[in-house]
Amino acid sequence: MVAGGRAGAIAAHGQTTHPEPAARHSAFDTCEAPSLDSMRAWRDSSPYGSVAVYIGGAARACPNTALDSPGWVTSVLQDGWGIIPVYVGQQAPCSDFQTPIDPSGPYFQGLYEGFEAVRRARIAGIPEGSPIYLDIEAWANSDAACDAVVRAYIENWVVGVHYFGFSAGLYSTPDSGIRVMADGGQGLKRLDSIWVARWNNAPGNFETPTADAYAGSRIHQYQGDHVETYGGFTLEIDSNAVDAPVARYSTGH
Repeated sequence: MVAGGRAGAIAAHGQTTHPEPAARHSAFDTCEAPSLDSMRAWRDSSPYGSVAVYIGGAARACPNTALDSPGWVTSVLQDGWGIIPVYVGQQAPCSDFQTPIDPSGPYFQGLYEGFEAVRRARIAGIPEGSPIYLDIEAWANSDAACDAVVRAYIENWVVGVHYFGFSAGLYSTPDSGIRVMADGGQGLKRLDSIWVARWNNAPGNFETPTADAYAGSRIHQYQGDHVETYGGFTLEIDSNAVDAPVARYSTGH
């Protein structure tokens, strides 16, 4: 297991200002990387141990300029947070997104985007060997041709990420991306972890048998857009139950 495994899950206080999160913990994600002041306030008073941030991709909705250099990530990791890097690449050609996968070339496109995800992770300061999650939003699950294109794109994205020594995960719904990758792939194409988007307010109830094969390598996004306030800072977030590797300060030290 790469970054953030169970061994050494809690960092010594000499390394970080707070202990790093346990293997199982809560995480939040938000469109724009929060300010460092809000991250420090939430580290002191919120129940969350990790934050998911959008490091790049054609379909990324917010600019996240804080991730164009390593400063934000370095500070947050030193404060004891875990980080879940997310790359929002091309989307299913049968979806409503304006950045579709090219049906004539999903293999090359997926591989290139895997390389690009690693480039963006390095720019942001994500430690080598950390997981990167590909965000594939839902599409019409009755379209077999579309399924095949998305599967080829994901499999080759995984190869691209693995080539540079990072771990490859997938964020999607049980009815779309998780479904088409249910066989887990083979060899280098196999996903290291999954992040299931199912807003049922029941942490750990993934509503897909695929999650059973990823014990210790799975995240459940169980609640969608809502606001929470800690330490005087209010953020609009999604909430997640984490039982999977995350980027940590101890990963690179």
